[in-house]
Amino acid sequence: MRARYLAAATAVWVTAYVLVYVAVVDQQGDAPVAWWYVAILGVAAVFLVGAAVGRAPMFVLILTVAALAVASILALASIGLLLLPAVLGTAAVIGLGGAERPG
Repeated sequence: MRARYLAAATAVWVTAYVLVYVAVVDQQGDAPVAWWYVAILGVAAVFLVGAAVGRAPMFVLILTVAALAVASILALASIGLLLLPAVLGTAAVIGLGGAERPG
């Protein structure tokens, strides 16, 4: 059950990060929002929501932590460090045995 709560909290964190990212890039005004980056984070958030409801297999969580780590590295020059809790949270969900429903 803890894995599901952690997956839900991580999904909220990723969603908040996306909102902050879009606001920061929009406020700078010199470059458009990288929608492919937002899409990667959106898919990761959807996978985390799937884990929170108990429908995400382990390989999906592994892909999610990899996508979040790559996204964090790509944005390291600006606000990518804010994704570190999401990477660690997803890794912790994996460490807790995932959020799959038993049986």
